[in-house]
Amino acid sequence: MKNPMWAERTLLRYALLQLPGITVLFVVLLLIRGTLGLPFLWMAVIMALWVAKDMILYPFVWRAYGTPATENKNPLAGARGVVRVPLDPAGYIQVNGELWRARVPNGRPPIQKEETVEVVEKRGVELLVTPIRKHSPQGGRNNDLK
Repeated sequence: MKNPMWAERTLLRYALLQLPGITVLFVVLLLIRGTLGLPFLWMAVIMALWVAKDMILYPFVWRAYGTPATENKNPLAGARGVVRVPLDPAGYIQVNGELWRARVPNGRPPIQKEETVEVVEKRGVELLVTPIRKHSPQGGRNNDLK
């Protein structure tokens, strides 16, 4: 299995994001060289140390430049919420303390206020949900789940 730290995309991203800093350093060194008479050799040494610094720091910061291998494309899927505005077919639910616009799939009956729902998927800024109906001990359905 390939180590994600050495993925080409992550390395390229890191290197490209270091270019502005190196460019600014080069311009500052050119100004100092012209004003103070800094020898060219010193400029090269300072530039090499700057690049070495970036190479040394890379193993510590690479995660910020890469994309996670197991990125969850639908983090709210499976979350439970409570209907705040009836879903007929769209309304609002509260999930994890946040109010979300939600919709029931086409052909499903409306879901009333205070019923518990489960998030099926997120579509843009709207959640697709299905009701969670608790079975009573007698085998019937209890729609008064709060």
